[in-house]
Amino acid sequence: TNTMTAPWKSLQRKFCEFCKVWLTDNKVSVQYHENGRKHKENVERRIRESRQRFSEEQAEAQAEKEMLRQIEIDALKKMQRTEGGCAEELANTHKLQAEIRVAAQRDQMRAAKALESVQAALSQQRQEQQDEAVKEGSGPSPVAHSWVAMKDGAGSTYFANVSTGETRWDIPPELVAEYMTVRVDIAATQGWVELRAPADGYIYYYNVYEKKSAWEVPAPLQAELARAHAELAAEEQGRGEAGAGAGA
Repeated sequence: TNTMTAPWKSLQRKFCEFCKVWLTDNKVSVQYHENGRKHKENVERRIRESRQRFSEEQAEAQAEKEMLRQIEIDALKKMQRTEGGCAEELANTHKLQAEIRVAAQRDQMRAAKALESVQAALSQQRQEQQDEAVKEGSGPSPVAHSWVAMKDGAGSTYFANVSTGETRWDIPPELVAEYMTVRVDIAATQGWVELRAPADGYIYYYNVYEKKSAWEVPAPLQAELARAHAELAAEEQGRGEAGAGAGA
């Protein structure tokens, strides 16, 4: 008997600009890769490198401005000491000033383009996720913000917005769900949730409707929070008993 075989079809591939690797171009593979620790570390490293380059270019531009100011001062002093050749000296000074300004502008443009390349790559990543979600009828992508968690030189966690350049120590509203200690019914708590600060581990409370924080447990949250913690403790106890039974 003749056996019909399905025609071979090559898999589409997607290149990750941050990790410099090829991926299978489907939603599951791409999301698995982009949610991985290595990918997030590469994104953070690219942002840090872009900001460092930008700071270095700014420092170079400032140094060039200082050199330009010193050249002007030296030129004025020399012109005061002698009357001959003033026109030529002034022309040379103006020429050097123009060259320094051009170099400073070029350095600033390179730094800005480096930062724009990171922002463009992240924007393309979010757009591809949104297009994939719309194609499958699952609504907009859950990655709809530009906030990333980073660490400073002392190891403290802070948050940076790669689209706007904004930085902050407290958890942005877009990331509240990722730092909730337990899941609660927000309608029942009037918008209050319990959060754990990533920088120091302190517990505090945040209202997602009113965008305000509190250190004491708000009254609308107390009953729901007690219920959620009790359920979590029961689940952990059940898992522990199941593990102990399996090991017996």
